Amino acid sequence: MDSAACVIQGLRSSSPFSRLVSLVFALLIVASGSTASAESAWVFWLEEHSLYNVKPPQSFDEWFFYSSYAGHAECEAALETKAQQMMEFRRNRAAATQTISRDGNIISSVISKSSDGKVVVTSHSRLLCLPDTVNPRGPKGGGR
Repeated sequence: MDSAACVIQGLRSSSPFSRLVSLVFALLIVASGSTASAESAWVFWLEEHSLYNVKPPQSFDEWFFYSSYAGHAECEAALETKAQQMMEFRRNRAAATQTISRDGNIISSVISKSSDGKVVVTSHSRLLCLPDTVNPRGPKGGGR
């Protein structure tokens, strides 16, 4: 007999103790189901935002899917590895007029002209791990 049938049979019995046991059992089934769904897949997203100081100013803001993982800890470990790689890559390619910094999961680059020190490009990369049920790009368009 499956667990749902046991619960129904227990609720039909006339003993108050049996009803209590069945209710507790039913609550445990519901609780275990919600725990299992909490362990859903996690998705590693990368957001790139750049602002170009030209006339007129132009900006670029885009989300990129990077990878998915079975658990949150795996995703966070991959995020940390990628953040370190990005910092190393940017440091190796940095010009004398470029400043690179990291604040948590945000990596920033500011590129300025050497002649007048004017900022030309500001770039921010944000790395995030989100449940697979969350899409940072917002709801899909479509419909009619």
